[in-house]
Amino acid sequence: MISTKICPRCGKEDDGTFTSAFCPQCEPVKHKRLPDEVVKCPKCNRYFIRGVWTKCDALGALNGMFQPRGYTVKNIIVIKRTKKTILEAELEPKRFIGVLLELKQCQECSLKSGGYHEAVIQVRGENREVVRHTAERLIHRISAVTFIPRVEEKKEGIDIQVGRKRAALEAVDWLHIPRTQSNKLIGMHEGKRLYRTSICIRV
Repeated sequence: MISTKICPRCGKEDDGTFTSAFCPQCEPVKHKRLPDEVVKCPKCNRYFIRGVWTKCDALGALNGMFQPRGYTVKNIIVIKRTKKTILEAELEPKRFIGVLLELKQCQECSLKSGGYHEAVIQVRGENREVVRHTAERLIHRISAVTFIPRVEEKKEGIDIQVGRKRAALEAVDWLHIPRTQSNKLIGMHEGKRLYRTSICIRV
């Protein structure tokens, strides 16, 4: 009597595609460890996916984690408990898995909350409305790529604190307005000098 091989996980009979005791759909589950945790920043709502903070929803985040492992997330049920939140994910090939949602601030939001900034854009000019309009354009463009800890309106104009120096310089260059620039030593980190850049434009 010839015995039929049956997958111990799902009960499917061998149709000639088995390469081990498990069917092809269940074998990856046995040999590949699937993600059981996803990290989300509570400030900006981005998810940490494969080493990068990414703007997406929970379904997009889990697909970003599972698709490289051969699975697609079809549906998510959010289960909230006393001290934690579980994302119950339905996968294709057919499988259900619970993923712990961990809340953790990303580096950008952590720096922003601490008031960190690498540059200050000083918008100056005789016409107050033109100064405000220029500042608004800069803020809109910069906000898409980095954080702005503070915007300060002064008698002489508007100061925009910018998290990343490169973003500040690129935004000012985008306006095609002449600028003056200076650097101020603000401290040391791991033996390297840290500078804050002041960029002044007149409009």
